[in-house]
Amino acid sequence: MCDRHRIILLVSTPILTLGLFTDAHYGPAPYADRDCPGALGRLRAALAGFAAAGVSLVVNLGDVVDGADLALCAEVREACAAFPGQVRHVIGNHDVQALSKAEFLAVMGAPPEPYYSFDAGGAHCVILDGNCHADGTDFCRGNFSWDESWVSASQLEWLADDLAAASDKPALVFCHECLDDFLWNGDPDPHVVRNAIAVRKVLRRAGNVRAVFQGHYHAGRRLMVDGIPYITLSALAIARSMEECAAMVMVSADGSVRVSGVVE
Repeated sequence: MCDRHRIILLVSTPILTLGLFTDAHYGPAPYADRDCPGALGRLRAALAGFAAAGVSLVVNLGDVVDGADLALCAEVREACAAFPGQVRHVIGNHDVQALSKAEFLAVMGAPPEPYYSFDAGGAHCVILDGNCHADGTDFCRGNFSWDESWVSASQLEWLADDLAAASDKPALVFCHECLDDFLWNGDPDPHVVRNAIAVRKVLRRAGNVRAVFQGHYHAGRRLMVDGIPYITLSALAIARSMEECAAMVMVSADGSVRVSGVVE
């Protein structure tokens, strides 16, 4: 990432190192500031950079395709399959523009659950799904507005229980939509889930969440809320260099976290 997005919280011996990228928006045609056709090449370059750095786990923070269809997803899956480690996928709103969540996850070869957790190294990783309506029903085949996203009530209950069960491990949380408290012209940023206050309350009370990583807001940003860093990566679709859109995260045994860019 470029200097304005570089965060170094603490440094000690890592128990886990992972790679992150977001908002590739791979698609057939460019629009606005998005180089959608060129995104697949950027993705391959990011994954190659992670592999060269010895990273064995990569998390895609969502919107890996634009106007998602099975063929585009299959190309992305093929690129990810060339990576010698694991690639985990967070669902983004563009990923379900033309597909259901189940269809997207299946074609990507991902676990069937839209939200879940897993342990890696000595850390606990939580994949969240912000692609829900206010009543908890799923975004599906474009039946949603990008700026009206929610984390379902059932997911919040699961999240509290999951973090409590992993209270002895430093936890990292991953979500496509933003969970921070950023304001846009005095109002909550439309990139932030509508019930972000409730989500942050669960994260704060857990006591073991060391960082939250998110996409959706293409410019990227960083905020500290209630002692937890909320780190938004810049979009791969608009990146001028890999350092602007790909990051390595190192978690230490004491729970400290370091985030740094991947050198091209």
